[in-house]
Amino acid sequence: MDRERLDLIRNASGAEAVRALLRDLDASTLSGREVDVIARSLHRESTDAPRLRIALLGNHTLDPLATRLAVHAATAGIDVETWVAPYGQYMQSVLDAGSGLAGFGPRLTFLGLAMRALSPAVYGEFANLDGAAREAERDRILQHLDDWVRAALAATDSLLLVGNFPRPSHNALGTADGREPLGETEFYLSLNLELLRRYRDEPRVCIVDLERLMLGYGAERAFNERLYHVAKLLWSEGFQAQLADELTRYAVAVRGEAKKCLVLDLDNTLWGGITGEDGAAALEIGSGSPRAEAFAAFQRVLKGIQARGVVLAICSKNNIADVDEAFAAHPDMPLRRQDFVAERISWDPKPAGIMGIAEDLGIGIDAIAFVDDNPAEREIVRGALPQVAVVELPADPADYADALRRQVLFDRLDVTAEDRARSSHYVQQAERQRFERATFDLSDYLSGLGTELFVRPAGEADLARVHQLFTKTNQFNLTTRRYSPADIERFLEDDRWDLTIASLRDRFGDLGVIALYLVGREGDCVEIDSFVMSCRALGRDAETALMNRLKERHAGGSARIRASYIPTARNAPAREFLARQGFRLIEEAADGSRRYELDPDASGAIACPHIALTERFE
Repeated sequence: MDRERLDLIRNASGAEAVRALLRDLDASTLSGREVDVIARSLHRESTDAPRLRIALLGNHTLDPLATRLAVHAATAGIDVETWVAPYGQYMQSVLDAGSGLAGFGPRLTFLGLAMRALSPAVYGEFANLDGAAREAERDRILQHLDDWVRAALAATDSLLLVGNFPRPSHNALGTADGREPLGETEFYLSLNLELLRRYRDEPRVCIVDLERLMLGYGAERAFNERLYHVAKLLWSEGFQAQLADELTRYAVAVRGEAKKCLVLDLDNTLWGGITGEDGAAALEIGSGSPRAEAFAAFQRVLKGIQARGVVLAICSKNNIADVDEAFAAHPDMPLRRQDFVAERISWDPKPAGIMGIAEDLGIGIDAIAFVDDNPAEREIVRGALPQVAVVELPADPADYADALRRQVLFDRLDVTAEDRARSSHYVQQAERQRFERATFDLSDYLSGLGTELFVRPAGEADLARVHQLFTKTNQFNLTTRRYSPADIERFLEDDRWDLTIASLRDRFGDLGVIALYLVGREGDCVEIDSFVMSCRALGRDAETALMNRLKERHAGGSARIRASYIPTARNAPAREFLARQGFRLIEEAADGSRRYELDPDASGAIACPHIALTERFE
């Protein structure tokens, strides 16, 4: 980090000012001294604002990682509070109800175990163990981890991040290892594979791939033997930075803050050359030269990000005809024109184009990341739209792909069917809008959509999508309560709660699961805790059809249905929903929060003749 920025951070007036200075910084380049300065600046002031709580447990020293993690998370805009278990007490911390872990109440809990302390026989005497002893030790390690996981799941609502086991950089038996029964390479591969398989379907357990991180960083660089002997500090400063980045990805994912849209420049960003000057045929993309292959590699990374549910858009100072010709002249490039769900191709300033794309997609500016090879354009967007995440590209296109891979902006805990189909959903939405423009009467338009709403109780298999709706839906969300996977599991297991989901399809396609409601019942009082619907399903009365179903299920007799509207900066579209559904206002607070109760005379269904609602219980 340059001295000027570090001095600005050191003298910043508060944590918000520090985070602004950290924006778009590559935290992996920071030295330990710089991390300490930034960490002190971040936590100089006390605050009542909620922080993401992350606990770190292990059998080696983790305190420096905690400090670095807080700084790395801050570069992603996340305020983190960390707790480190007493040295070696990772099992005691989850078994003792009075431990600091229980009082801390983490949202994320990381377990990192050093093989040398967990199994000295495997670490130091592997060559002297026979095949049966190796297998027995592998199974003992797996059982020990399983005991910890089960205890941690019971002790905390946290998402558990369990580190796997990197292979040593040198095998104890050298080149003969591959011929051994359960040799060292096979031992670690089978151990890590079983960990992955064992917890793949456990929604609150993720395996942190330390083996992959170390492969990329270098095993011999990752360990610090001298510091381990002195202070039981296992990892080098550089590898701690890699791991802090990885844990920040989980912080972004668990908070539901992955970017929804990646806006891209074209010339010298998506391909080499300038379309309007060099001509479409001369653009460098594909094979034939190192530079062309570098841009193709970058596009393949973009395809991978798109597969996670991030939609792609174009914002380019160009002529539309030239762009059309560029795509037509290179049919073998990985990205095609139809991969982009929105575009602003004009000579207008880039901030105006980005705002137009956000409006087209119905998302906030803060849900967008921006990529442009031109440093001046990046700086203009940073200044005009500070909510937009601007990706810093290196000078050499050969490094573009790796720069994008390192970004922590696009991670989510699960990639659902809705995520994979998101680009097609926006294409379908464009078709609906064209149909709407061609249909002059609203009722004819709604009837012509052929909307079908399928409603059913949520189940374990829906946990990932339900968690996404709770954490990522901002506009049509009555209370914006954010629930963790552990919370959702409790709702599913407790008969007092009704967690119902709805999926939608029409003549243009299937939108997948687009809404939910959460209703709690205590005696004769029914409380609508949450009512959430994706913005892409609004405008066709699906929310009314779903409320009709809720009324039918819970109204009647002596039951009273109550609900709240809690205003946020984003949920104004839900403000009048309860009043339109027959709820009467009974209380309004100074902050705009409202309490409602369903008027008994309005407990019947509101007509939605253009929607076919079907109950499903499979």
